[in-house]
Amino acid sequence: MKRFIYVDSEALPSYFLKVLETKRLLESGKVSSVTKAAQLNGISRSAYYKYKDSVFEAQNMTAVPCSTFMLTLSHQTGVLSNVLSAFSAIGVSILTISQSLPVNDRASVMLTADMQNASCGADEVMQKVAKVNGVKQVLLLSMS
Repeated sequence: MKRFIYVDSEALPSYFLKVLETKRLLESGKVSSVTKAAQLNGISRSAYYKYKDSVFEAQNMTAVPCSTFMLTLSHQTGVLSNVLSAFSAIGVSILTISQSLPVNDRASVMLTADMQNASCGADEVMQKVAKVNGVKQVLLLSMS
């Protein structure tokens, strides 16, 4: 089992940072060979290959406010599309969608939404989405 930890880059040996820079050069296409990228960063090819799959740079660690909604929709053409349009009009970006098969002309849809650019809070989002034709129920399952 792999175990990951966050470590301040100042505490790492410099070759780890050089491996990261070598990976960046290769990914950007500025350098086409590992040999050249490694040379430019002052490490050997073997050091690059030894650590390339074990050293990663942490991405933006800013938490994105997310909410998970559970909706019950009528099984009608266009209802889900209209729901997604309603979220979009509020400035909400949908991250995941999971939909069940319809039973008794109803389908359950779970949406995880990026609320960072929403023009209103989760309560008002629920109220607006509930007004979409074909939406039978809107529940807020979680917020982070």
